[in-house]
Amino acid sequence: MRVIPAIDIFDGKCVRLREGDFSTKRVYADDPLKAAERFIEAGARWLHVVDLEGAKEGRVVNWPQLSAILALEKVAVQVGGGVRTIEEASRLVASGAQRIIVGSVAIRAPRVFEEWVERHGPDRFCVAVDVKEGFLVTDGWQSKDDAPVDEVVRRIEALGVRAFLCTDVARDGTLSGPNAALYETLVSRFPSLEWIASGGVSTMDDLKALEKTGISGVVVGKALYEGTIRMEELAEFTC
Repeated sequence: MRVIPAIDIFDGKCVRLREGDFSTKRVYADDPLKAAERFIEAGARWLHVVDLEGAKEGRVVNWPQLSAILALEKVAVQVGGGVRTIEEASRLVASGAQRIIVGSVAIRAPRVFEEWVERHGPDRFCVAVDVKEGFLVTDGWQSKDDAPVDEVVRRIEALGVRAFLCTDVARDGTLSGPNAALYETLVSRFPSLEWIASGGVSTMDDLKALEKTGISGVVVGKALYEGTIRMEELAEFTC
């Protein structure tokens, strides 16, 4: 299981939210690039970078910060947040993104997303199927979608996309522990896919519990910033 440090960007700064609520925004670093460099120095080989401001606005906003992180060497970056056009996706790919995280477009505009996959290939995308109270949420977690999760996953899987990110929004930024049962269910239903968990991780025991579910990776944010998990503790996992 790969542990992927998270960097969320709003107003050019590295921040964290609680349960996707923008009013709870807390700044952890004025320069997201420095946060990325610290994670790399500590051994991270993947980063999860989200333009939170972009997710809220429905367009990529923090281009200077994203471009600086994507230019770093010795690290692969999956990046998302407000990516709504093929031009934005292509610019991120050209800037060095290993994967584009897509949620709203993949769920609500399937024909558009199919064109993106045809342009860049299925391995270039990680689809976010984020849930809150049992429902899919899109548009920076501000909108609820009634489409069944299984139906969405099967449709996207048919395009050749293998990587899926699932955040339990009610646990995101809470340090209350992950929803291991959710990920165990997803892995059992779609065992051939690469599932990445996010939300609630607080301790090394949480990571060990998630590893037992069979997921491929887990995004960790607040626990690293608050120090409840230290990068040097992650030697037993892939980073």
